[in-house]
Amino acid sequence: MYKYFPLVLVAILFSLLFPMPVFASEVEWQIIWHDDNTLSEAIILNEASNLTNPVSWQTSRVDGKIVMNRKIPDWEAYNKLEDKLPIIVWSRDFLVFSLTLVNIDKEYSSQKQGTFYQLTGFNEGTITIECPSFIIKSSANSVDNLTATWNLKQFEHSTNLLQVLVFNGLWLGIFLFVFGFLAVFRMYYRNLKKAQQIIESNYSLDMVSIQKKERERDNNPN
Repeated sequence: MYKYFPLVLVAILFSLLFPMPVFASEVEWQIIWHDDNTLSEAIILNEASNLTNPVSWQTSRVDGKIVMNRKIPDWEAYNKLEDKLPIIVWSRDFLVFSLTLVNIDKEYSSQKQGTFYQLTGFNEGTITIECPSFIIKSSANSVDNLTATWNLKQFEHSTNLLQVLVFNGLWLGIFLFVFGFLAVFRMYYRNLKKAQQIIESNYSLDMVSIQKKERERDNNPN
């Protein structure tokens, strides 16, 4: 065993003197879902990537990376884009909150067109969606606070990508105000009712008659 010691020592010294570089994801596709329902979308990839730049994106170069970004008004507008992630998004409103479901768009996925399908040839890649509220359920590889992250190659084969509960700030404020008002009114009504009962028990005609007889009896002990 000792005869391998010099080789092990050389390997350790080599790893210390010439550490292996740590490679980040070749592709990062990010969607930031803002509180006002607008979307900020960005794709970050190596400058050497042979990618046909779609006209719907604004392209720039930052620190040796190609950065493609754009703004979308809401998920309804995103669903109608010709170049997007292969997802379909539904929202159902319940007055004070809405439930948003994100899943794979099978119709779009069957066409195999767009930037997403140019990127699936990369060895490493991630897709992240940052949400403005609670993630109830997700098939993401990791969920950190309000951000869900998927592996690029596995993304299209996922199901039930996201379920997000989003509160409507205006209606929530109105609901809390009405609830608070009713709570205060109920407390006030209970106190008023209790005071009324005390007054009735002390100053009712029957009680006055009883108190009068007691005074007469006290004044005429015989």
